[in-house]
Amino acid sequence: MAVDDDSNNSNTVKCICSDKKAVEVDRKTWELFNKMVPMEGFHRIPEPVEMYFVRSTAFKKILTYCVRISDGTCSERWMYDELLHGESLIGLFHLVGTADFLNFESLDAFILHYVEDKSEEEISCMVRNEELKRFDLLNESEYLRRGTIGSEELFRAIYTFIPDKEANEGEEADEEEEEEDEEEEEEDEEDDDDTLMNQIPIDEEGRMQNQD
Repeated sequence: MAVDDDSNNSNTVKCICSDKKAVEVDRKTWELFNKMVPMEGFHRIPEPVEMYFVRSTAFKKILTYCVRISDGTCSERWMYDELLHGESLIGLFHLVGTADFLNFESLDAFILHYVEDKSEEEISCMVRNEELKRFDLLNESEYLRRGTIGSEELFRAIYTFIPDKEANEGEEADEEEEEEDEEEEEEDEEDDDDTLMNQIPIDEEGRMQNQD
């Protein structure tokens, strides 16, 4: 399993992730991870190993996933209730992007099913909690910008629940115009009242006189 630890331990491998955080991986898990992604050749990189493609949180989940796959305890229930439970949408995009990069198709499928099994209300809530807009999401998710298959499928699954930035800006502009129109109407009404008051003669004692 992966744990954060800055101590020099010969039984662990130090990895530096894209968010500049260090993750210490025990040798057994490190060997298991490399057996699952032999083409990447991470085991040949001198320590500390630069994991430029993955954030520390996603890397820890990937390592845990590898262990569960190896010992046969990677069930759908565990994936939903523990590994993915409570993960943010951005976190899911980083995780599915990493799975794409490492060719973990089964993890890709788990993540997509996890999102698709959520109700519309749950997805809408996740979007609102992160105040996501389509433009912002595209900028935030490097994997989505790269066009990885899993990221595109995940994006399509939540697309309709993400507000469009341009549409929002148009609505905000309309609201501002309406507020300005209301303010102008109020000012016109005040001007009319002032004009009426000026037309009513006032006697020396300050009383308004009847024009009849």
